[in-house]
Amino acid sequence: MTLEQFETFALPHLHIGTRGPQLKLFLFKIFNYILKFLYLGCQQKELPIRHWSITRI
Repeated sequence: MTLEQFETFALPHLHIGTRGPQLKLFLFKIFNYILKFLYLGCQQKELPIRHWSITRI
């Protein structure tokens, strides 16, 4: 999905939070990662993101 398509079709339906820390990734990138995950069925570690914030208990 291109940035123009995202801004036209997806962004109006997303809720942008007002509290909490600022996003380190653009909503456009996050949305495309979710689409890739749904389409390919890949695991989270296979997504092309450099730093995942994984908390261990």
